[in-house]
Amino acid sequence: MKGRYFVLYIAVLIVLTAFFSPLSEARERKEVSVGITLADRKRVAIYLQDCNGIINDNTGKAVESSEGLHVFTWHEEGIKVTGPEADIGVFRGPLTILEGDNFHRVSGAVEGELYRGILRIDKDEKQLYLINILDLEEYLYGVLPREMPPSWGSAGGMEALKAQAVVARTYAVSMSGRHEKYDLCDTVHCQVYGGVGKVLEKREHENTNRAVEATRGQILTFNGKPIEAFYHATNGGYTESPQNVWNPKASYPYLVSKEDPFDDPTNPLRIRDFIVHNRARWQKHLTASTLERLLQGAGFNVGRLSALEVVSRYPSKRVKELLVKGTEGQLSLFREQTRTTFALDSQMYYIQEGDSQKVWLLGRQAVPVATDGLDESKVVTASGIKTLKGKSFFALSASSLERVPQKYFLFTGWGWGHGVGMSQNGAYNRSRCGHCYEEILDFYFSGAELTDDYGR
Repeated sequence: MKGRYFVLYIAVLIVLTAFFSPLSEARERKEVSVGITLADRKRVAIYLQDCNGIINDNTGKAVESSEGLHVFTWHEEGIKVTGPEADIGVFRGPLTILEGDNFHRVSGAVEGELYRGILRIDKDEKQLYLINILDLEEYLYGVLPREMPPSWGSAGGMEALKAQAVVARTYAVSMSGRHEKYDLCDTVHCQVYGGVGKVLEKREHENTNRAVEATRGQILTFNGKPIEAFYHATNGGYTESPQNVWNPKASYPYLVSKEDPFDDPTNPLRIRDFIVHNRARWQKHLTASTLERLLQGAGFNVGRLSALEVVSRYPSKRVKELLVKGTEGQLSLFREQTRTTFALDSQMYYIQEGDSQKVWLLGRQAVPVATDGLDESKVVTASGIKTLKGKSFFALSASSLERVPQKYFLFTGWGWGHGVGMSQNGAYNRSRCGHCYEEILDFYFSGAELTDDYGR
């Protein structure tokens, strides 16, 4: 009888240990699949070395392989596999290359060549897909050094790196499944990911790996669900609400617009050794003809551009409505549309109008014309009026000073990016001032809860 109770006790203990232990598999490991950008969408070469081989997912059987370079090519009937010495065959697939003792070497990947985890090759009627399936924490090893400088960890920014690790992990969990064949892509559309890096230039870094490990499993949640953890480079001194950038009807209680003195380039707190991001202040000189072309590219046509007028702003000073006037009508651009249409660094800017600079005509022979600050300006040449683009060569018509008036608009702004969520530069300054990563996250995501089990 005692023996039966002892066995029952052990069974219950095992169950409780698995449930409550932070090291249990359910809390320790979470996989993510990442679509790898290929230079050639119909061909990818992978070097098989000390791995467990290739599995045809369609049949569950192994595909003949050996150590060496294997080329996978799109084929109407499936995926063609060519080994180091000969063609192996065409398989319906998908094909999975299992994890081995070494990193996978991929020839033709845009961001990186060495990858952890397993690789899967899939296809549709047009192209191949290379998918990297790996542990979420190892995925972050390949994200952090591309989204935040690892060197910051050696210059007072270790807490900023930890905050970035939590934000990137949260973003990956909340955005999982954005694509049909994989969870996330490896570009700025999701998060920039490049695996371990190039064969001769590994990008994983000790500082960013430490930040991942120090926050392992931690994500931000609101009402028990992973939040949409947006981040950007620098906000110009004021964060923004998502409603003022994207969808005015969206609800993000944990993302509010407020002053951020730790990312204000004027340094209102007079912090010693304050870091001002190199894109915190910017100017962009655009001629009327350039703006007309950009408007047409965005599907708008107002004829010859006559004026730009900021109708309203948000408390952050970001533009809410921009009125565009032309010879064939006018239109209003709202929220982020006011920056994306004209490829501006941010939504926080002021506009000045003026005429283009003077252009000197140097003679009748063909000469290079330096166009720094004069791009899109007009110049009178032997063959008529031309537009300066890059370093152009023209046969000029006179040696005297000439000027052809060309309306331009000077955009002067602050910040780089949408301004929603965590400012990376602001997080860096906060870290250098002694803020821990929990405090940094609490400022940028007010009301969100830091949990340690992927929110499950």
